[in-house]
Amino acid sequence: MSEVSDKFVPASPFQVPQRERRLLKFKVPRKRASLLHNLILTESEALSIASKPAVFAVDYSPGDTIQVEYKESLAPGSRVDKIRGVVLGKVQRGVASSVIIRDVVLEAVIERQIPLHSPLCLSIEVLEKNWVKKGKRAKRAKLFYLRDRPDAEVRVTG
Repeated sequence: MSEVSDKFVPASPFQVPQRERRLLKFKVPRKRASLLHNLILTESEALSIASKPAVFAVDYSPGDTIQVEYKESLAPGSRVDKIRGVVLGKVQRGVASSVIIRDVVLEAVIERQIPLHSPLCLSIEVLEKNWVKKGKRAKRAKLFYLRDRPDAEVRVTG
């Protein structure tokens, strides 16, 4: 005669109580990998923010003019470019965060999306606040309508 165990063995996961079902979810390898990946990304983002206060402590918004110091490459002795432009928008996606700037240099429109967590981005400096509206705050998060305006309206460099 076999012994009957006192433990209840459910036939499906829906018969498990709610609290235990939440704990079972992270035993599935796909879910556990997703959780670990998210943890690694948040830790790397926190380390990047702590190591680069010249980039992340600066308060700027769309419509401001900024100057970004950006290295050409990670090779020793590489040149540092100073890129100026009007902030068209911020892209806030964790480690993939970036800023979109636009400027007119020698009659050519230059629009760049600069990744903020990149080791090539050294610092950001605000040249003028609320530059687009001449003192008034821009009321949009993305100023893509400036692409349709005349080039003189977004010219920062002389």
